[in-house]
Amino acid sequence: MPPCICIYRREMVSKQLDDMSTYALQESVEVNLRKNTVTLPRICQWYLSDFGRGATEDLLRIVAGYLLGEKKLILEQMLRGMNERPINVKYHAFRWGCRRPQLLQPELLEELLGL
Repeated sequence: MPPCICIYRREMVSKQLDDMSTYALQESVEVNLRKNTVTLPRICQWYLSDFGRGATEDLLRIVAGYLLGEKKLILEQMLRGMNERPINVKYHAFRWGCRRPQLLQPELLEELLGL
């Protein structure tokens, strides 16, 4: 998860939320083309019914929209071939511990995302 807490600005909150979603998913999602496996944050399993029709395929398509680079390309390739080879979905264990909050400056987020 992000190492900091972002301060959201009213005039750009949608973009900031999208950027943080991209950052969080890019850091936590694992894709393995050889094993045809995707590992997602546990919270995605808990809220699966909030994504599209509540189907895993809907969730994976939404997640792919937030990924960047090679992870995005691999997941999109897996989704194209899922009729012939179903995707195995796993979930990371949830960490219940607390972290000390730090503020995240917009410039740092851009750097983290490689923008």
